[in-house]
Amino acid sequence: MLKRALLLLCLLPLTATAADEPIHRCRHADGSLSFSDYPCPGGSQSEAAPRRPAVPAGGISGIEPICAKGPGNRGDGFSENFRAELPAEQGQALDQALATLSGEGGTSYQWRRSPRGDLHLCSRTPRGQTLELVAGVQGQVVQFRAGVARYLNDPETPEALLERCRELVTSCVAPPSTSVDSCVHLSQTCDQNPPWTGGAICCPQACKDEHARLRATGIEPMAAFRSALEGPPSCIPGH
Repeated sequence: MLKRALLLLCLLPLTATAADEPIHRCRHADGSLSFSDYPCPGGSQSEAAPRRPAVPAGGISGIEPICAKGPGNRGDGFSENFRAELPAEQGQALDQALATLSGEGGTSYQWRRSPRGDLHLCSRTPRGQTLELVAGVQGQVVQFRAGVARYLNDPETPEALLERCRELVTSCVAPPSTSVDSCVHLSQTCDQNPPWTGGAICCPQACKDEHARLRATGIEPMAAFRSALEGPPSCIPGH
């Protein structure tokens, strides 16, 4: 299973939901491109960036947010004996979730265990956003934030492939040099069966075909791409 961490929480009641904030697309002096929730640093050029549509909370492989259901166990670390009882992949996912939590500037959290065995870390960011990180029993690392869910690693699932295809195209778009249409057309085509095998960063040919079909009906480029991915039905089988 491919794992790709995005290492980029003062414990408060976890019932409020912060408003979603814009993504800043920053073009740096060396030509590199980055995305951030914060304004671009000095010396960088800010460019318009469409926010990626996120998966509605509860829509990822049966993992649902549970932190708001009540207080959990105090987050003072996980003992070696506790860790020894976890599946190896879940132990690795827990390390990644804790690292992500630390990277967000948080040190205090509670945790809960779902009926299926997923570990949910419950906290808030310094900016006041509710943050729930999940270390799944199969190695998934899922983030619930501002009412939406997103994978933080790449398990071999249709949902993860959808996110990889989405990011492959949206990270490519940089008008006027590259358009949505050209990025969809030139993106790596999945040649695995099923297409999410191995965590490949690609878009299925069916998604490209559906994007082209929707564009031919007059739908705007990004809207056509999102509709192809999200459906219904989605161009990614099994999603």
